[in-house]
Amino acid sequence: MVAINEEFIKKNILDENANIFGACIIGAPECMVISKLNFEISNEEVKRLTEVFTLFREAPLVIGGKNFTRTKSTSSYILAKNDTTGIALFQNNMGLIAVAKFLDNAIEPDRLLKILQGAILKALL
Repeated sequence: MVAINEEFIKKNILDENANIFGACIIGAPECMVISKLNFEISNEEVKRLTEVFTLFREAPLVIGGKNFTRTKSTSSYILAKNDTTGIALFQNNMGLIAVAKFLDNAIEPDRLLKILQGAILKALL
């Protein structure tokens, strides 16, 4: 199992001075927020991500009217970020997971996660 925790996200996905505040399950009622990234994901589950998010490889992700370009991609994750936001997307046995953090805390975490969830659901339809 690969532990998806703050250290993993910092090392593999976001820059080192980013602090992760939480995650949500895409499609869950009320944008269900899960614990502080202490869940685990198997290597097989990690491999599914690229297939799910192939549509984000070419086009930028638009969230709340802002453009986010994909800056890093492997078989295990795809990242979209700009100067104030980091977003990681991946899948495990709970479903499709989004991890997001506003570096300047300009938007409440719950609001950001709802915007993120809505944007991804629209893109997948």
